[in-house]
Amino acid sequence: MTSLKQVVIDVGAARGDFSSHILTYTSNFTVIAVEPNIFMHETNLKELKIKFHDRFVYQKYALGEQDSKLPLYGSRILNGQVGSLNRFNSEKIWSDYLSDKVGNFDDYDMVEVKSVRNFLSQNSINHISFLKIDTQGSDMKLLNQFLELVPVDCMVVEVDASENKNENIYITNNTFEELLKIINKYSLKILKILPNSDLTEFNVILSSNFDLGLSIVNQLKLSESIVFGKYWTVLGTGKIEKSKFETNRNFMQKVFSSFRHPRKSLKSAIFKLTR
Repeated sequence: MTSLKQVVIDVGAARGDFSSHILTYTSNFTVIAVEPNIFMHETNLKELKIKFHDRFVYQKYALGEQDSKLPLYGSRILNGQVGSLNRFNSEKIWSDYLSDKVGNFDDYDMVEVKSVRNFLSQNSINHISFLKIDTQGSDMKLLNQFLELVPVDCMVVEVDASENKNENIYITNNTFEELLKIINKYSLKILKILPNSDLTEFNVILSSNFDLGLSIVNQLKLSESIVFGKYWTVLGTGKIEKSKFETNRNFMQKVFSSFRHPRKSLKSAIFKLTR
């Protein structure tokens, strides 16, 4: 069934904000949401299933390299926003606001994990229009697995902006350096780079074909979504007034110039990128 329609895959759907946006503002996309944290998010996702029963599929597991059961660390803290198959970084420095809320990162719930290959097979997926991955530190691994197995027109992944051990939440290699390897391997184009609120992570929108990717981004109205819309336009700060065009251009120049740095200068490149 899913292979006959345009398919959006929402890996790490959380409470379903992204899936809900796609289902609400489009009529020709089927959404398959993957979310293992049923303890925090199952109620919201079940409500989406009832509302969009013919276009929404909800899978209650995580994705990985092979079928298994693994700990989902931190699955019940911060409203389930940081639950991850990756262990938490003990050197992470939290803000004063969050330090009292994070709780015990050693706590976990065991969850089912399914391989990307079996996920695609069991859902009859042979082509993906848009792939969203937000898996708290496993994005690069999963993106590579998807691209090895099925054509993906457009995608967005979350990547760490820094290799500073005091900033990254998880012990993982979810870096720009790894993303660049994937970009080069599959000849992907960068459509957009969106920062999060504290510039410790970036959402990178990619496509195998720039025009096709841009068309899908526009069809899905990503610039208006609650997940990505907030930072879609990069605005100037302080007393300096700049046009939207000039500010966006300067930001992207920093991004692309940083990619030309050698590996040993990656930290410097990311520093310049986020200044």
